[in-house]
This record gives sequence, C-alpha cells and structure tokens, in this order.
Amino acid sequence: MSFQSLVGREVSGLRVRVVENGQQFVGKIQFMDMDRGRMGMVVDKGELQLFYQRDVDEVIELGDENKALDVKADESISKLENLDIRAPAVQVDRVSKVQRVVEGQSRVMGEEEMKKIFNEVRPDKPEVPYYLNKDPRRNQHLENLHHINMSDLLGHKPPPHQEEVEMLSDTDSCGLSFQQLPAVTQSSKPRMDANGHALHGGWQEKRIRERLWETPDTPPHIETPGRLYVVREVGDRFEEAVDRISHSGVVGLSLEGEMLGREGVLCWVNICNTRDVFMFDIIALGEQAFKFGLRSVLQDSELMKVVHDCRQVNDCLTHQWGVTLSNVWDTMAGDMVFSTQHVYDGFVPQYARSLAHLLKDYLGIADNKIYFPRYRRSHLAYDSSIWQSRPPPTHLVLGAARNTLYLLALYKVVRAATLLPFERAVHILNSHVKEKDDPDADHMAFESRLLPSRVRGVLPEWRQDREKLEDRGLFIDDNFIHQNVGNPDPVLIFSKDSMHQATPHREQFSPYRSIFEGQETGREREPKPSPVPRLY
Repeated sequence: MSFQSLVGREVSGLRVRVVENGQQFVGKIQFMDMDRGRMGMVVDKGELQLFYQRDVDEVIELGDENKALDVKADESISKLENLDIRAPAVQVDRVSKVQRVVEGQSRVMGEEEMKKIFNEVRPDKPEVPYYLNKDPRRNQHLENLHHINMSDLLGHKPPPHQEEVEMLSDTDSCGLSFQQLPAVTQSSKPRMDANGHALHGGWQEKRIRERLWETPDTPPHIETPGRLYVVREVGDRFEEAVDRISHSGVVGLSLEGEMLGREGVLCWVNICNTRDVFMFDIIALGEQAFKFGLRSVLQDSELMKVVHDCRQVNDCLTHQWGVTLSNVWDTMAGDMVFSTQHVYDGFVPQYARSLAHLLKDYLGIADNKIYFPRYRRSHLAYDSSIWQSRPPPTHLVLGAARNTLYLLALYKVVRAATLLPFERAVHILNSHVKEKDDPDADHMAFESRLLPSRVRGVLPEWRQDREKLEDRGLFIDDNFIHQNVGNPDPVLIFSKDSMHQATPHREQFSPYRSIFEGQETGREREPKPSPVPRLY
C-alpha cells in the first residue's frame, strides 16, 4: 500500500509496517507531508524515523493489531484507576499483578518480574559524534603526562637512555694512573628524541654540512684525547699535568661549578690537549691550584685556549682568582661569524647556541656521546650545585670530560669555516698567474697592482634580503635575526608551556598522577631562586 492510500485520512497514531529497500519498520505515524512526499514514524525502538515516498516499497496498515493492543491497554488503565488507595494490603496486592498481552496471549506478572523487565529496558540512543561524546572531566593531554623524578632528570643519575659507562683504569709511562675515555661515535643521521622522533637540525645544520663536510653524509675525521687524569692535590701528578699543558701549543678549556661567575662556586677546571684530559678539583686544591701552575698556564699568551662561551669563564677567573685569561679562541664566536656570513645573509644571530648544538652540526657527534647539562633557569644555583658532589659520580666526571675533549676538534672545523672566504681568496691568488700561458703571464708581471676579478666571487654577499628570511619564518630586529635555536637534548620533549620526559609505557604510570607525587622531601638543601637567572 503506497502513500496515496493514506491521503485525506487522519493517520496520526496509525500503526503501520513500512518496507524500504528490503527492510521492515513497525511503528506509529507521527505526521504525513504529502507535498514533500515524506512521513515521520516512531518505530518500536523509540526512534523517530523519516521515510520518503521515493524510497518506500510498501506501507501496510496494522489497524486490527493496533486496536487489540489499545483495548488491552485501556482495560489495564481502567483497573488501575478503580483501585482505592485507602484499601487494605490485600487490595494493594492486586496492583502488583498486571495483565500483559503478547501476541494474543495474556498472563499475570508479579512485581519482581516487572522490575526486572523495566531494569533491562534501555532506549536506543542515536550515535553521537566522538567529539561530543567526550567526558568533560578527562583531558587527553594530561593522560599523556607522567611522573617526573626531577632529581634524576637534572643530572643526579645517568640519563635514562644511556647505560652508565665504566671507564677502565691504566697507568702511563710516567707511572701516573688514568682512566680510559670511551670511543667517540659520529653520525650524519637526524637527531632522535627519546620517543623515537627525528629532530632535524634545520637550515643552519644543512648549510654547515654542505659547505664544510666532504659530503652531507660524511662527517669530518676528528681525533680526540683518550686519557683522563683527575688531579686532587699538589704533587707529581699536578706538576706533570701542568708541564704537559704548557708544551701543548693549543688546549681546550672548560669550567664546571655552581652558578659560574663572580659570585658562583668554581668546582672543576678542565684542560685538554690532543692526548689527555686533566680535571683539576678546585674544591680540594683551592688557591694552590692557581699559585703553583694554573695561573701561569691560563695567562700564557703563547698558549691558545679554546673555549665555548668565555663570558662566565673569564668573569669567574678574573674576579674570584685574579687570573687574566689570554689568547682565547671562542667557538661560539666562530659559529656566529660563519652563520652571519653563510646562513643569514649578513644578519647577526640573536641567540647563542650551546656546545651540544655545535658538536652535532659541525662534527656529527652522536647524542649518547654528548653531555647535556640540565639547569632550570629559576633554580640555576641549586641545579648546578651537583658539581660540588664529592666523590663525583661517574656520569658527571665523564660529562665534564666530554665538555672539554671535543674542543680542539671543533676548533679546527669552526676555524676553517670562519676562514672559508680567506682560503678561497688565497687559492685564487696562488693559481692566478701560474695557470696562464706565457704572453699573459708576462703581461701580468706589470699589472700586479690589480686584484683578480674572481676574488669578488669568494667573498660573502651581504645583501640582507629581509623578505627572503621573513618568508622562512625568521623575525628580524634591526641587524639581529631571531633564529630558532631548538632543543639538542634527546631526552627532553618541549611543548608550548612545559617540559616533559619521554612517554613511558602506560602500564608503569597511571594517568592523573601528580608530577610531585613520590619526589624526595628530605633533601639537605632546598631549591632557591637564582639571583641572576640565566639559561645555558
């Protein structure tokens, strides 16, 4: 029976069976709109279903069945209406028995059976989009966070992605004991954070490797020291260390301590040559370290000292120990010069880059062979106080050595980078005359006052194209460019406003656990804000 059989009739409440695409739907008609050819029906499941005439195969009226059900329902309602609520309990017992009609058969159900049926009834709910079905009390971002042991993260234990390295002990030809440093590993592959995500070095790393490496996939060959000497007292070991350093020509220098500067605490002075790394324990040696050798070494103008960021180093030595550092070659300054010339078209980088950045970009040192210091800027003094630990843990000794042993290799590559235009100009001058034929060579003997035109091609062209750099997302402030320095530490994952460790296995950490839960509370020393907040 089609929609046409329902035209002109009062069909609201009429019980029908609708056949559509082979499926049958039974329910009561709510409305009929013949102008648009549609019908609304409440199916037995309780849902409002909309049917269009063009899709419906057949409509069957269920008038008799509907009537029978209505009659039974009316009888039940009338019985309930005639009950006297003031009657004794015997009459109330009749209420607990209701006649149920199922396919023409009737039977009496008890109260418990009725409760069971009503408890099992669950109306079908329409599907809701997933974004509307979220529990407002749950936060997916918070579920991904987990407990951070801040003490371990800040260097009190070896990094979680590295096994604690055991350095073997040996004795040199002079009878002095030393520790064997682990071998160095280089790689051109992208950095990997602790979650296994690739961290590309960006435009700056690309330009460095294109211009300084033999190929972008071939790191430069480097040689690093292999022996570590820890000096804790003035004696034969101290004198031998000072003597070897004095005859080296070029050494690497780094300092470790609490809040390095004129008001900080100097704990270690680390110096290396091509074969050895010497760590002088300033807490144990005190003023004697400078009185009997280190002052003369650091002030020697004939001995070049390679440092990364000499600002706090020189401030500490000058104001606390009366040492005037001389003949310094700063790798941070070399990186700034190269980046200004060959990366940012004459704009000076606004932000300094750490030693870890340079070791990755220039030398391709593997992440597990680099020491990453982790200091909170608001608690710099407390976090850097780990260098006062005595005896120092192995991972800190190795970290201090790694902050020093790469400096000479880095110096060679960064120095070549800063002298790149100069070396190319020398090459042009060296070959300009000898490659000419005899007549041209004779003519050039009288024109030596003129420089070859090819020299202009090797010098950097500082056009300072602001639009070009701004298109790459770089903000320019006067002659400074605000470059994206990035995070070289593979253990730390930076979000918009917080810092987290790598995501652990979900079974080991429950969500919604406070990040402060389980932290040590009985520390001997509480964190204190730094008087001069700085971030290394």
